Amino acid sequence: MNGASDRGFVLPLPGRLSVRLALLLTLALLPLGIVSIYQTMQLRGEIQGRTSEALLGETLRTAAPEIELIRMARGIVTALAVSDGVLGDPAACLSLMSRVAAQIPQATSVGFVRLDGTMDCSTADQSFDLSENPNFQRNVVAQTPEFSVDQNAVVSGLSFVSLSQPVFDDSGVYRGYVVLSLPQSSLSTLESPPQPGDRRDIPVAVFWTFDREGTVLTSSSGPEAVGQQLPRDLPLTDYIGSEARVFQAISAAGMPRTYAVVPLRKDELYLMSSWRPSDASPILRLGIAQYLPPLIMVAVGLIVAGWASERLVNRHMRVLHRSIARFSHGDRSISRIDMDGAPRELKEVGDAFVAMTDSITRSEAELEDSIHQKEVLLREVHHRVKNNLQLIASIMNMQMRRTHTPEVKQVLKGLQDRVMSLATIHRGLYQTSGLADIQADELLGDIVRQIITLGSGPGRTFDLDLDIDGIRMTPDQAVPLSLLLTEAMTNAMKYAGAPAGQTPCISVHLKRNGGDTALLTVRNRLPADMRAEDAQRAAERLNDGTGLGTQLLQAFAHQIGGTLTQEVSGDDHTIAVHFEVSKLNEAENRTVPPTPTTAGS
Repeated sequence: MNGASDRGFVLPLPGRLSVRLALLLTLALLPLGIVSIYQTMQLRGEIQGRTSEALLGETLRTAAPEIELIRMARGIVTALAVSDGVLGDPAACLSLMSRVAAQIPQATSVGFVRLDGTMDCSTADQSFDLSENPNFQRNVVAQTPEFSVDQNAVVSGLSFVSLSQPVFDDSGVYRGYVVLSLPQSSLSTLESPPQPGDRRDIPVAVFWTFDREGTVLTSSSGPEAVGQQLPRDLPLTDYIGSEARVFQAISAAGMPRTYAVVPLRKDELYLMSSWRPSDASPILRLGIAQYLPPLIMVAVGLIVAGWASERLVNRHMRVLHRSIARFSHGDRSISRIDMDGAPRELKEVGDAFVAMTDSITRSEAELEDSIHQKEVLLREVHHRVKNNLQLIASIMNMQMRRTHTPEVKQVLKGLQDRVMSLATIHRGLYQTSGLADIQADELLGDIVRQIITLGSGPGRTFDLDLDIDGIRMTPDQAVPLSLLLTEAMTNAMKYAGAPAGQTPCISVHLKRNGGDTALLTVRNRLPADMRAEDAQRAAERLNDGTGLGTQLLQAFAHQIGGTLTQEVSGDDHTIAVHFEVSKLNEAENRTVPPTPTTAGS
């Protein structure tokens, strides 16, 4: 089971602290926001209900006089339709109509219309023939109570509203209908409710009544104003049969309006009002604004969380981050971190970091001092060894001058060369800038040039072909490689030759083969007497003698973990060592192979 499963489910969060705090605070405020939205919706519904009731009530209150007049007229017409005096003689009928007209002075006429269209029982000054009137034709066919509006009335030449009721005799035979006409001027009593500061040319609300055919009967303003206030996409006939309600729509003038419709007599007569939305109710037009309080609450919470995290944490964490980054890049001048105003926990972190930097700085200083002392002592050791080896070489030189035997002088000369090579190596180690690793081109280049200088003399000079890569090596590998190179150079100079008129050339190359391996080659041209021999006899002569040089070469090659090869190819003699370069981090954990002093006697 991995570590993630041991920890259980971990909520993935963004990296920045301010974002995390804002997200967590949002989650914490989410239940409260849901409750607030729910309460807002409940409040909105309640306010809408009360607003609708208020608009309906105001609509009914404003139209109360007209409603009462129409209801009175309806009641009178209904009573006349069942009265015995209507179908009696004309004088009795006229008397009845006159008494009724006295009760409702607004009526233009009250009368009985027979099936043939004659009206001989009417409060008008004369009888009329209505057989060609569209309202008469409709009422005769319908035989139902009706409201109608006539813009070109024969009776008075004025627009009026007619209320009719069918009349039946005792045997149930349809005999005609009673009609009562009210001029629109008497019904146009609708007025907009007064509002303080309102301009009277811009009414707060407009009221009108309409019948089942969608015809406007009366209004609180002129016909043109009512035409502009009607719902644009909904004809008035769509409201026939509906209950009292409040809705919003676009008027014919293209303005948003709030409408209230109330049935005065269901399926026959309706009252509608049009209100400016600003005077109806702000809640009806809020839309998403009703949810602003919880949204503002969440937004304020996020802002406060962001400000708090920035003020209390983020800015101090940036100070810490800059100080840590500076220290990690080598800046050791940190003495104090400005944590003014930070919480106590962050101040403690800052103090702990400063204490840590002080401790690390002191430890580094002590370590550098110790390394410097070690370097000085090691340099002094190499310097003293070099001096001692040079002293030994000088003693051997004195001994050679006292010796007259050529063989002894040759042996002492070989030993002196090897001692001077060791002294050269220690001088290179002493002069090397760093002791943890050695640059091969610096050390080996100096050794080669010094050997060429020591081996040259009057009548014996050498050309040098030197190409050494800047390979970094550990001292444990550089020293035996230097000794191997010294032996190879001594052997190459001993058997170096060149065509007549040319200077012998010694070629020394150290190249990295790729990866961690390298190849050291020392090449020289053979003298004329050896070039005439075949390769096998030349190799035997090169290895002839005491064999000490060959043993040393093999021992040094083994010590650096390499493979030694010698070959004669044409006129050239080549000594090559292929070896693996030791890793610098293994310099202190090395295994010392057998020293070359055990390689033969």
